[in-house]
Amino acid sequence: MRVDVVGTLSRDLPVRHLLLTDRQYAALLAAISESFAGTTPLPQKGFGETDLFYPAVGRFYLGRTCNVWVGNMLRAAGLRFGLWTPLPVSVSLSHWIYGQ
Repeated sequence: MRVDVVGTLSRDLPVRHLLLTDRQYAALLAAISESFAGTTPLPQKGFGETDLFYPAVGRFYLGRTCNVWVGNMLRAAGLRFGLWTPLPVSVSLSHWIYGQ
């Protein structure tokens, strides 16, 4: 699992957002936490100065991309989201279709 620090985001940043209830947010955080297999970073370097890799539950492959992981996490939070979201466009379409 690759984790990167991005810092504070500007309020006027043109990004999509989701409105979550407290219960959905707690479920999202729990699902993300459960997808980590450990809390000690792996020895290999990240892609830059601010990222690290951590052991994760499961494996990355063509049918289980980071976008699929995003969809899984959002469904675990109780949001309606596409059944399989392998590409960035499928995440965007799910967000647009379900209007979360």
